Amino acid sequence: MAIKGEIERRWGTIDLLDILKYAEFDTGFVEEFTSVATREMLSKDVLWCRLLLVLFGLGTNMGIKRVAVTGKHGEPEATLRRVRHLFVNRANMRAALRKLVNATFAIRDEMWWGTGTACAFDCRQFPLAA
Repeated sequence: MAIKGEIERRWGTIDLLDILKYAEFDTGFVEEFTSVATREMLSKDVLWCRLLLVLFGLGTNMGIKRVAVTGKHGEPEATLRRVRHLFVNRANMRAALRKLVNATFAIRDEMWWGTGTACAFDCRQFPLAA
């Protein structure tokens, strides 16, 4: 509890959706989510926003329904579910995670973290170089 209190004292509350957004700004991992449909009618900005909301819902175990009814984004549940169905699959998720992991390891300070060749996530190990 002392660590949590000190973090809140220094930086306040940190929004997980903001962390996801900044990770996307730095790495561009959303580009890895390609559609299984034959054509795409969404603008890049709309798709980007919807994908981040879907990934946030899945990553926090909050779920798409809860993400749709909370917040001020104005995206209905049906549109988020459609984006999830068309863009989020195992191959796309692995490619995005690989991009994030490689970007993280590229900027890490080896003095603190040492050298590594893989990253573990959800009981799976991902190699650094794709």
